[in-house]
Amino acid sequence: MQQLLIDNPSCPHKEALIKALQPADLLKGLRHLDSACSIWIHLHDEYGCRLEFEYIRINSEFQSLRKTKEVTMDAHITRFNEFLQELEYNKPTTIPALQDKAINLQFLQSLGNDRD
Repeated sequence: MQQLLIDNPSCPHKEALIKALQPADLLKGLRHLDSACSIWIHLHDEYGCRLEFEYIRINSEFQSLRKTKEVTMDAHITRFNEFLQELEYNKPTTIPALQDKAINLQFLQSLGNDRD
């Protein structure tokens, strides 16, 4: 039932998407697409690769995060959690979520030799 609503060209989903898009995206010809589903597919094709590069960048920063003596433990934990949230937000659907054990190991690694 939901798929029929999304694919119906007169459905408000398509109109809502069009209203939410930037003018530059509209100039790319998204108005001619006949359903909300086709708009999402087009947007994924257009921007999906950029999102994967963002995930790679954040993952690299997350993996290389190290606590220094100048940084308090609270500040380090906050930064670690920020990276973790950004990583999960930008994670492609083909990559599984990090398990708690992997997160804990990454946190211990981020402490380096400075475990004060």
